[in-house]
Amino acid sequence: MKIEKKIMPDTLLVEQLRALESKCNAYDKIQSSACIDVSMNYYENMNSIFLMYEEDKLISFISVFAPLKHEIEICGFTDPEYRQKGYFSMLLKEVINEANKFNIKDLLFVFDGKFSHSEKLGKKLNAKLYLTEYFLTYSFKDDKCNKLKNKVVIKEVQHSTEFPIVIDLDKRIFKEDEDVAISMAKAVLASETRSQYVCYHDKKPIGMINVDINNDEAMIFGLGVLSEYRGKGYAKDMLCLLIHELKKVDISSISLEVDSNNPEALALYMSCGFEKVKSFEYYRMDLHD
Repeated sequence: MKIEKKIMPDTLLVEQLRALESKCNAYDKIQSSACIDVSMNYYENMNSIFLMYEEDKLISFISVFAPLKHEIEICGFTDPEYRQKGYFSMLLKEVINEANKFNIKDLLFVFDGKFSHSEKLGKKLNAKLYLTEYFLTYSFKDDKCNKLKNKVVIKEVQHSTEFPIVIDLDKRIFKEDEDVAISMAKAVLASETRSQYVCYHDKKPIGMINVDINNDEAMIFGLGVLSEYRGKGYAKDMLCLLIHELKKVDISSISLEVDSNNPEALALYMSCGFEKVKSFEYYRMDLHD
């Protein structure tokens, strides 16, 4: 057996990872997908792909998504023919060693909501269920975004000179540290697939929203408005404006994720025409326990 670590996968490795992912999904009857795009990771020199080989055959891997300083999300796949042999555990030790180098405090294991062994694995990992996230997709057949409640506009961030606005919003809305907010703003602007929009009311920046477009599929993330503008329809207006923009470029699917502990956000998205498709369970392991 051989273990390898990568900061970023090349094209051939991405194909191998997706092939193993598909094989595991078919076996487990789930639809899980590892995040192997490391462009949003806070630490640029952190190894984020951990690989187990038997000779030249990829039999297991763990991917790490780390946009924050002290927390990483983990998703792993092991070939069904090689399970129950400790390979995932060996890779996890390498992940923990890497996390300790950067003083990472928490590991979040991400399981498809239909994966029947998530609770069992959580206990084995000494990880507790932290939250459930719903994956929602937009229904194009029923347009619920045909009228705005407020006079707002959204503008795409196109230059680093706009970072002060974005960073201020990120800190005030999501309570992010300034260095994390800067890292995220830079990563989105540098990305070929991601775009960031600021929402303005009376020429004042009041909210932000992001989208990642791959081929003709759009994934919305990072939606939020300042506290003084919440509960007044601004978030819905901002979301509807982005949906209208996406329809202009012939997008076939629009999706997003929402924490099940945030019923207000869930209600907002469903009022805009989003529907629940699947769920993910997050189990937290505290490395400093």
